[in-house]
Parts: sequence; structure tokens; C-alpha cells
Amino acid sequence: MYLYERSGMKKSLSVETMFDDVPFYDRFAKARAAGFDWVEFSAWTSLEFSRITDALAEHHLRLASIAGAEGQSLADPDQRDEFLEFLSQSIAVAKSFDCTNLIIETGAKGLSGRLAAASHQDFVKASAATRTLDDAARKATRAGVTLYLKPVRDSKTRTLGLDTIPSSGEVVRMVGSPALRLLMDVGTADSIGGADSALKRYGDLIGYVHIGNTAVPSLPAIRRTLTTTGFDGFVGFSAWAESGDPLLEQIRQF
Repeated sequence: MYLYERSGMKKSLSVETMFDDVPFYDRFAKARAAGFDWVEFSAWTSLEFSRITDALAEHHLRLASIAGAEGQSLADPDQRDEFLEFLSQSIAVAKSFDCTNLIIETGAKGLSGRLAAASHQDFVKASAATRTLDDAARKATRAGVTLYLKPVRDSKTRTLGLDTIPSSGEVVRMVGSPALRLLMDVGTADSIGGADSALKRYGDLIGYVHIGNTAVPSLPAIRRTLTTTGFDGFVGFSAWAESGDPLLEQIRQF
């Protein structure tokens, strides 16, 4: 078990989802006006880096995380090289923004639309994922960044296998690198064993939490759970909302 630096819980607002009534690059000012110090987004390939750098500096914001993969499957041995190559690019992009956190998903289908490892048996997928994550963690260690593995479930295809905190957590434990941790999406936690049990069993690995629209009504309970378990990582709010939406005040008071 590794010991992680204790620095307190940090709130991050997704500028991909919040304030979706205004252009993307105007959302950074909105986030600062709402009282946030950290923002995040996932996909970066179509963005203008100079505008993001300027927006972060102008509004005194820090970037909490970006996506480390964009549709490449870490559990498909046929996509291994592509996954690692894109991760290298993502790390370089993150570093250019002074960002040290990258999120990689275990979703069965990514932006490329390809089914992840659909033609491979479960033991092949598990082996491929472990090997790929081990190499990914080595890249992250050399670059001084942290990867957060986010279990994602595709109810239609169910092709990946690493779609729960327990299954992903065991692979992360097997890799055994402090550069590889878990992200828990509270909105789907009930379907993957519950937020409470996940934090109790894998709290040493969970360093990032995502909260979307479905979890907003439970914000007080979520706050109590995170506080009680001593969580001190990032809490990213990825709810979809326009400017002036009442849920922004709920998030602010979290």
C-alpha cells in the first residue's frame, strides 16, 4: 500500500458541461465568477491551446484534469500501441497546462465508435488491461503525472469487463504504482457496489470523484461520506447546466 500526500479535498468544475449556454472559452470566466479555483475538461484534440492557457491565466484558474485516452481501449491487445501513443500525447498536453492528472476510462466504446475488445475472451482482456496499465503507469511516473482509471459501464455491449470499482480496483492494485489510481463516478456508484462500500474497500486507491446530474440531489450525503472516509482528492462536478441554474449554488455549497 502506498501513502499519498494529504492536501485536502479540492472542487473542480467541468467547463465541458457547466455553462453550456455560452461558448466554451467563455466558461472559464463563469467558473471563476462562481468561486471555483479548479476546472476540468476531457477531450482536447479540437481545442485551441493558446486560448485555454490565456483563459486559465486571466481568471487565475488551475486545470485539474484532462482525458488521457480518446476511444482507444486499454483492454484490447490490438489497440495497445494506439492507446499508449495517445496517452503520451495527452501527457504532453497536460504538462503544457501545468496539469498533473489524466483520466482514462474503461468504457466499451470510445469516440472512435469501436467496440472495445469485443472479439476477445475475458482473460485476454484482463491480461491486456493489466499490461497496458503497467506501461501507462511507467509513462506517468517518468512524466510526474497521475492517471485515474474511471470504470464505465456500457449496458448494451458489456464487452470490456473492467466496469466496476472492484474489478478496476483489483487491476490497479496488481499494477501497484502510485501513478495509477481510481476515479469513482458517484452517479453510477449504486450500480457498482455503492459509494460507501467502494470508499471503504478502495479508499486508498480512489483519488478522484465525479458527480453528475443524477447525483446532485444527494450532495449532502455524498459530502458526509467523503468527509467521514477522509477523502482528500479531487471532486469533479460534471453536471450539465446553463448559467444561473440553481444546482450551481448546490455545488458551490458542497
